[in-house]
Amino acid sequence: MKTKVVTFTSAPNNYGHKQLIRSLDFWQVDYHVINEPWRGFGTKIIETAKYVEGIKNEYKDFIFVDGHDTFFLQKPERRHFPHCALVSCEKACWPDSSLEHNWSGVPTRWKYPNSGSYYFPIELFMQVVAENPINPSDDDQLWLQRVILSHKYDIQLDHECDIFQSIAFLADDEYEIDISELRNKITGKWPIIIHNNGGNAKNPMEWIYNLIR
Repeated sequence: MKTKVVTFTSAPNNYGHKQLIRSLDFWQVDYHVINEPWRGFGTKIIETAKYVEGIKNEYKDFIFVDGHDTFFLQKPERRHFPHCALVSCEKACWPDSSLEHNWSGVPTRWKYPNSGSYYFPIELFMQVVAENPINPSDDDQLWLQRVILSHKYDIQLDHECDIFQSIAFLADDEYEIDISELRNKITGKWPIIIHNNGGNAKNPMEWIYNLIR
Protein backbone atom coordinates (compact mmCIF):
# COMPACT_ATOMS: atom_id res chain seq x y z
CA MET A 1 0.00 0.00 0.00
CA LYS A 2 1.15 3.54 -0.75
CA THR A 3 1.80 6.46 1.59
CA LYS A 4 -0.36 9.53 1.07
CA VAL A 5 0.92 13.05 1.67
CA VAL A 6 -1.77 15.29 3.15
CA THR A 7 -1.69 19.05 3.56
CA PHE A 8 -4.16 21.72 4.59
CA THR A 9 -4.84 25.22 3.30
CA SER A 10 -7.63 27.75 3.34
CA ALA A 11 -5.70 29.89 0.84
CA PRO A 12 -4.65 27.81 -2.18
CA ASN A 13 -3.16 30.86 -3.92
CA ASN A 14 -0.70 31.44 -1.07
CA TYR A 15 2.84 31.68 -2.48
CA GLY A 16 4.32 29.19 -0.03
CA HIS A 17 1.53 26.72 -0.75
CA LYS A 18 2.19 26.95 -4.47
CA GLN A 19 5.87 26.19 -3.83
CA LEU A 20 4.93 23.14 -1.77
CA ILE A 21 2.71 21.88 -4.59
CA ARG A 22 5.50 22.53 -7.10
CA SER A 23 7.83 20.32 -5.08
CA LEU A 24 5.21 17.57 -4.72
CA ASP A 25 4.54 17.61 -8.45
CA PHE A 26 8.27 17.67 -9.23
CA TRP A 27 8.80 14.46 -7.27
CA GLN A 28 5.50 12.96 -8.50
CA VAL A 29 4.28 12.53 -4.94
CA ASP A 30 0.84 11.07 -4.22
CA TYR A 31 -0.81 13.91 -2.30
CA HIS A 32 -4.11 15.50 -1.33
CA VAL A 33 -4.85 19.12 -0.40
CA ILE A 34 -7.56 19.68 2.21
CA ASN A 35 -9.09 23.05 1.34
CA GLU A 36 -11.38 24.13 4.16
CA PRO A 37 -12.07 27.39 6.04
CA TRP A 38 -9.59 28.20 8.82
CA ARG A 39 -11.17 27.96 12.28
CA GLY A 40 -7.96 27.73 14.33
CA PHE A 41 -4.94 25.42 14.55
CA GLY A 42 -7.04 22.48 15.68
CA THR A 43 -8.74 22.60 12.29
CA LYS A 44 -5.74 20.85 10.75
CA ILE A 45 -6.10 17.82 13.02
CA ILE A 46 -9.88 17.65 12.71
CA GLU A 47 -9.96 17.89 8.92
CA THR A 48 -7.01 15.54 8.49
CA ALA A 49 -8.74 12.92 10.62
CA LYS A 50 -11.88 13.23 8.49
CA TYR A 51 -9.88 12.81 5.29
CA VAL A 52 -7.71 9.84 6.29
CA GLU A 53 -10.76 8.03 7.67
CA GLY A 54 -12.04 7.98 4.10
CA ILE A 55 -8.86 6.52 2.58
CA LYS A 56 -7.97 3.89 5.20
CA ASN A 57 -9.01 1.02 2.92
CA GLU A 58 -6.56 2.17 0.25
CA TYR A 59 -3.71 3.58 2.34
CA LYS A 60 -2.29 2.36 5.63
CA ASP A 61 -0.31 5.48 6.52
CA PHE A 62 0.17 9.13 5.63
CA ILE A 63 2.48 12.12 5.98
CA PHE A 64 1.02 15.45 7.04
CA VAL A 65 2.78 18.73 6.23
CA ASP A 66 1.72 22.32 6.87
CA GLY A 67 0.35 23.92 3.74
CA HIS A 68 2.21 27.24 3.50
CA ASP A 69 5.77 26.70 4.73
CA THR A 70 6.95 23.19 3.84
CA PHE A 71 8.89 21.88 0.84
CA PHE A 72 9.97 18.42 -0.39
CA LEU A 73 13.53 17.74 -1.46
CA GLN A 74 12.94 14.06 -2.25
CA LYS A 75 10.20 11.51 -2.72
CA PRO A 76 9.05 9.99 0.60
CA GLU A 77 9.61 6.52 -0.88
CA ARG A 78 13.34 7.22 -0.83
CA ARG A 79 13.31 6.81 2.96
CA HIS A 80 12.42 4.11 5.44
CA PHE A 81 9.67 5.07 7.85
CA PRO A 82 9.14 3.24 11.15
CA HIS A 83 6.12 1.03 11.87
CA CYS A 84 5.06 3.57 14.49
CA ALA A 85 4.40 7.31 14.12
CA LEU A 86 7.27 9.75 13.54
CA VAL A 87 6.96 13.43 14.50
CA SER A 88 9.25 16.26 13.43
CA CYS A 89 11.24 18.24 16.00
CA GLU A 90 12.43 21.79 16.49
CA LYS A 91 14.80 23.70 18.75
CA ALA A 92 12.18 25.63 20.75
CA CYS A 93 9.56 24.21 23.09
CA TRP A 94 6.49 26.04 21.89
CA PRO A 95 3.81 27.06 22.84
CA ASP A 96 4.32 25.93 26.46
CA SER A 97 7.98 26.27 27.49
CA SER A 98 7.20 24.71 30.87
CA LEU A 99 7.23 21.33 29.10
CA GLU A 100 10.93 21.67 28.17
CA HIS A 101 12.14 19.42 30.99
CA ASN A 102 10.38 16.43 29.44
CA TRP A 103 13.01 16.35 26.69
CA SER A 104 16.02 17.56 28.67
CA GLY A 105 17.94 14.34 28.04
CA VAL A 106 17.71 14.44 24.25
CA PRO A 107 21.27 14.55 22.85
CA THR A 108 20.55 16.63 19.72
CA ARG A 109 19.60 20.30 19.26
CA TRP A 110 16.21 19.36 17.81
CA LYS A 111 14.49 18.26 21.01
CA TYR A 112 10.85 19.34 20.91
CA PRO A 113 7.88 17.94 18.95
CA ASN A 114 6.63 20.06 16.09
CA SER A 115 3.20 19.45 14.56
CA GLY A 116 4.03 20.99 11.20
CA SER A 117 5.10 17.68 9.70
CA TYR A 118 4.64 14.11 10.84
CA TYR A 119 4.10 10.53 9.69
CA PHE A 120 1.33 8.33 11.11
CA PRO A 121 -0.23 4.95 10.44
CA ILE A 122 -3.86 5.85 9.76
CA GLU A 123 -5.34 3.48 12.34
CA LEU A 124 -3.07 4.89 15.04
CA PHE A 125 -3.93 8.46 14.11
CA MET A 126 -7.65 7.73 14.23
CA GLN A 127 -7.22 6.15 17.65
CA VAL A 128 -5.26 9.14 18.97
CA VAL A 129 -7.84 11.64 17.73
CA ALA A 130 -10.77 9.60 19.06
CA GLU A 131 -9.19 9.29 22.50
CA ASN A 132 -7.94 12.88 22.62
CA PRO A 133 -10.66 15.18 21.21
CA ILE A 134 -9.46 18.52 19.86
CA ASN A 135 -11.39 21.73 19.20
CA PRO A 136 -10.71 24.01 16.23
CA SER A 137 -9.46 26.74 18.59
CA ASP A 138 -6.97 24.41 20.34
CA ASP A 139 -3.28 24.58 19.51
CA ASP A 140 -2.43 21.50 17.46
CA GLN A 141 1.21 21.47 18.55
CA LEU A 142 0.39 21.57 22.26
CA TRP A 143 -2.23 18.89 21.66
CA LEU A 144 0.32 16.66 19.95
CA GLN A 145 2.94 17.25 22.64
CA ARG A 146 0.47 16.21 25.32
CA VAL A 147 -0.45 13.11 23.33
CA ILE A 148 3.23 12.17 23.16
CA LEU A 149 3.78 12.86 26.86
CA SER A 150 0.89 10.56 27.77
CA HIS A 151 3.16 7.67 26.66
CA LYS A 152 0.05 5.76 25.58
CA TYR A 153 0.98 5.54 21.91
CA ASP A 154 3.84 4.27 19.78
CA ILE A 155 5.24 7.61 18.60
CA GLN A 156 8.88 8.37 17.85
CA LEU A 157 10.47 11.80 17.50
CA ASP A 158 12.79 12.66 14.63
CA HIS A 159 15.44 14.24 16.87
CA GLU A 160 18.17 13.67 14.25
CA CYS A 161 16.20 15.28 11.41
CA ASP A 162 16.43 12.14 9.33
CA ILE A 163 13.16 12.91 7.53
CA PHE A 164 12.00 16.32 8.77
CA GLN A 165 14.08 19.49 9.11
CA SER A 166 12.78 22.59 10.86
CA ILE A 167 14.40 25.85 9.80
CA ALA A 168 13.74 27.98 12.90
CA PHE A 169 17.03 28.95 14.57
CA LEU A 170 19.05 26.93 12.04
CA ALA A 171 22.58 28.37 12.04
CA ASP A 172 24.72 28.71 8.91
CA ASP A 173 27.28 26.23 10.22
CA GLU A 174 24.64 23.56 10.92
CA TYR A 175 23.85 22.67 7.32
CA GLU A 176 25.31 22.40 3.83
CA ILE A 177 23.76 22.18 0.37
CA ASP A 178 24.72 19.54 -2.19
CA ILE A 179 22.94 20.16 -5.51
CA SER A 180 19.26 19.76 -4.52
CA GLU A 181 19.77 18.23 -1.07
CA LEU A 182 20.36 19.64 2.39
CA ARG A 183 22.63 17.95 4.90
CA ASN A 184 22.30 18.54 8.62
CA LYS A 185 25.98 18.75 9.61
CA ILE A 186 25.19 18.21 13.30
CA THR A 187 23.34 14.92 12.89
CA GLY A 188 24.81 13.87 9.55
CA LYS A 189 21.33 13.34 8.06
CA TRP A 190 19.84 14.38 4.73
CA PRO A 191 16.23 15.40 5.54
CA ILE A 192 13.70 15.37 2.74
CA ILE A 193 10.92 17.59 4.13
CA ILE A 194 11.85 21.16 5.04
CA HIS A 195 9.60 23.16 7.37
CA ASN A 196 10.07 26.90 7.80
CA ASN A 197 8.52 27.04 11.26
CA GLY A 198 8.81 30.00 13.58
CA GLY A 199 5.85 32.33 13.09
CA ASN A 200 6.95 35.92 12.52
CA ALA A 201 10.59 34.88 12.97
CA LYS A 202 10.58 32.73 9.82
CA ASN A 203 13.55 32.85 7.48
CA PRO A 204 13.07 33.55 3.77
CA MET A 205 12.56 30.22 1.97
CA GLU A 206 13.84 31.20 -1.48
CA TRP A 207 17.16 29.46 -0.83
CA ILE A 208 15.20 26.24 -0.33
CA TYR A 209 12.80 26.83 -3.22
CA ASN A 210 15.76 27.40 -5.55
CA LEU A 211 17.08 23.87 -4.91
CA ILE A 212 14.44 22.61 -7.35
CA ARG A 213 14.10 24.35 -10.70
